[in-house]
Amino acid sequence: MTVQGWFDYKDKVKRYFRFSAEEIRNIVIVTLVFAFIMSFRDWGIDKIDPAFGSRSFLLTAIVVGVGVIVHESMHKLAALYMGFRYEGRLWLYGLFFGLVLAFVTRGHLFLLFSTGPFFYHMAVHRTGLFRYGLNYWDQAKTIYPAILSNVILAGMFKIISVGSIIIPSGTAAPSYVISQAIRFNLYYAIFNMMPIPPMDGATCFFTSRGWYVFFFGCILIYAVLVLTLGIYSMFATLLGGIVLAVLFFFMFEREALPY
Repeated sequence: MTVQGWFDYKDKVKRYFRFSAEEIRNIVIVTLVFAFIMSFRDWGIDKIDPAFGSRSFLLTAIVVGVGVIVHESMHKLAALYMGFRYEGRLWLYGLFFGLVLAFVTRGHLFLLFSTGPFFYHMAVHRTGLFRYGLNYWDQAKTIYPAILSNVILAGMFKIISVGSIIIPSGTAAPSYVISQAIRFNLYYAIFNMMPIPPMDGATCFFTSRGWYVFFFGCILIYAVLVLTLGIYSMFATLLGGIVLAVLFFFMFEREALPY
């Protein structure tokens, strides 16, 4: 980025990086619904425990709120860099299906479908650059950083949990918050990568299936390593993503080449 480009981007962020009243309302709704889904089993299965359930719900709501805000903020920052403005549109059907599945399975299974991306052009100065308009590649360049931000958050909390940076204070709250933060951010990244309209993953899938398989594969492998095996390895994650992308190419994409 040139100096001129940096000042232009800084000005865009200063003038346009904000959440509308509708977006704030959507973030609150998503946070409350996801916090209830993620803490569903903490309310009790055979007998409801309001005190423990409420405490778990509030702690989870803090974690979910941070993850959702970071995700939406990265969407906006990346979109401004690309010369667009981003707005998250609430997907009520996704929230409804997530709640129904949580009740039906008693919290064993859940869905984290929330918002779909909506982009529109910004007025720009005539700098001699030809603008092709809004396309899949530009949208994907604003989506991948947002999803990656949740993976990075999960990785940061994993480092905290492994390194014992937060010293236990005699209660289970610190470890519970860290555990929920890791789980939510990884699951949120996975569900956002689902190729189901209007989720982020649908745009990424139609942009480039090869990059989609690599990126989604890395997230899935990282989630499996962290959540099931307790292993924190970026090398294994990237290697697994490359292997999946290569296998996908030779199994599905090679025949489409003109040579």
